[in-house]
Amino acid sequence: MNGFDDCIIGVVRTAGQEPRLLYDTEKVIENLIQNSTMTEEEAWEYHEYNQAGAFVGETTPAFLERYSSLEEIMEALDE
Repeated sequence: MNGFDDCIIGVVRTAGQEPRLLYDTEKVIENLIQNSTMTEEEAWEYHEYNQAGAFVGETTPAFLERYSSLEEIMEALDE
């Protein structure tokens, strides 16, 4: 994720896996919009396919999506 260092908010540690960088999805989208000619919709499409959807081995980055309630989280998990 070259050019997205300002979007890193932590490290994810899971048993049996290598630690992975954690990126704030909202910051990633803002970065894409500000540093390209993408609209917000295009930035989301690009992110979903090329960043969140890419597997690059054991250290594939993780992306945090913020929700305001447990209900919203459960709905997002059902998608």
